[in-house]
Amino acid sequence: MANYLAQFQTIKNSLDHLVIAVEDVSDLWPTVKNGFEEHLPFKRACLNNKTHSRLRSRFPQEQSLFWFREPYATAVLVTCEDLDEFKTILKPRLKLIVQNDEREWFIVFVSKAHPNNDQATKMANKVYAKLEVDFSSKKRERCCKFDLYSPEANFWEDLESKIMECIRNTLDRRVQFYEDEIRKLSEQRFMPVWNFCNFFILKESLAFMFEMAHLHEDSLRNR
Repeated sequence: MANYLAQFQTIKNSLDHLVIAVEDVSDLWPTVKNGFEEHLPFKRACLNNKTHSRLRSRFPQEQSLFWFREPYATAVLVTCEDLDEFKTILKPRLKLIVQNDEREWFIVFVSKAHPNNDQATKMANKVYAKLEVDFSSKKRERCCKFDLYSPEANFWEDLESKIMECIRNTLDRRVQFYEDEIRKLSEQRFMPVWNFCNFFILKESLAFMFEMAHLHEDSLRNR
C-alpha cells in the first residue's frame, strides 16, 4: 500500500486538469486539433488523444483508487461521406466504442464538404441525420456537427454543453463511489485488517477530484 501512496503522489503532481479524451475514429485529430484546443470551452480541462495515450490502470484496486485520473468525457471524432459506408462500417464500429456504460461520451461528426459542393453537403447532412437517429435519443442529444470549412458559430456552445453534461455525470458517479468506499472503510476502522493508507488515498482522491474541478469548498470538506 505504501507503493500506492507514492503512486498517488506522483499522479497528483503530474495532473492538474480534468481529462477529456478524444477517440479519433477517422484520423481527424491532426486536422481539428488546433481549433479545438483554441476554443476549448472548459478551461479547467485538457484534451488527450486516446490514440496515443491509454490511462487505464493495470489492477482493479489501482483502478478504483485512482479513478479520478480517468477521462471525464470522451469526444468521438468521425467523418463519413457515404450512407452505405456509414451503415456497414462506421455504425458497427461506433456501437462497439460507446457500449461501455461507465464512459460518458458524445460524437462529433466532422463534415469535409466544401460549401460550394451541394452534392457533398447534402450527403454529409444525410449521414449526420442517420448518426443522430442511431445514437441520440429524446432523453439525451449525443451528436454535434463540425463543418471543417465553415464552422457554425453555435458549434462551440454545443460542444461546451456536451462536455459539461459528461463531466457532471462523471463527477456525480465518481463522488458517489468514493463516498461509499470511504464510508465502508470508516465503519471497518476497528477491525484488525483495517488499513489507514487505503482510507487516506480514497479521501485524498475525492478531495483532489473536487480540486481539479475547482470545487474548492467540497475539496476542503473532504480533507
